[in-house]
Amino acid sequence: MAEQRDKNFVRGIAALVVGAALALAGALWAHFTGLSEVDNIGREIYPAIPRGWFFVAIGQIVSLGGVFLAMAGITLAFLY
Repeated sequence: MAEQRDKNFVRGIAALVVGAALALAGALWAHFTGLSEVDNIGREIYPAIPRGWFFVAIGQIVSLGGVFLAMAGITLAFLY
């Protein structure tokens, strides 16, 4: 019984860490793809970053999935 509890704790903490990393990566992706293509002077900024609502939506979905994974990890680690 104690071995299973320890395994669930380790798996839960791992899911929490991976979920937090995904949430951060998705939030950064959504932020940078939502930026303007030009600055105040009219120069192009960050030309390698794709732009548009589709890329912002993908970043938000990844971030939301990471939050759900982190919440599942917390549940697994501390409740089971």
